[in-house]
Amino acid sequence: MSTDQGHAAEPNSAALWGDLDSQDQKVARRAAGQLIAAYHQQQLLALLDHVRRGFAQLDAGEIDAFDLDDLIHRYTKCAAKLWSFCSTGGSGALAAARAVAYRRQHDDDVDWWEAWSPRPERITGVDEDRSEATVDNR
Repeated sequence: MSTDQGHAAEPNSAALWGDLDSQDQKVARRAAGQLIAAYHQQQLLALLDHVRRGFAQLDAGEIDAFDLDDLIHRYTKCAAKLWSFCSTGGSGALAAARAVAYRRQHDDDVDWWEAWSPRPERITGVDEDRSEATVDNR
């Protein structure tokens, strides 16, 4: 199953996005909560697509188990960042929904897969006594 990263996954999204600007804070916060829940699910599915493709690559022999493990680790970090953004209530949900709306208006959606990029490891030298390369994770 492939996910569409468009905006169609949000139920009654036009009305809910309009409710974000309501003078009634209860209405605005309720709309924000519904929008952020839909956004969270949509973005989580997009992250899971990376994992799904990773298993397909493993099955096809394109990557090994260690590569898949790295991919799953990255998924976990990205999903945690997404969760921390989406798991606010009340005025926090309203701020998050407004941030999503602003970024979408400016065609600048967050790519949660890129939200956590592992630092490249650098080979610094070989330990003569143990005949192993040492890795600098600075």
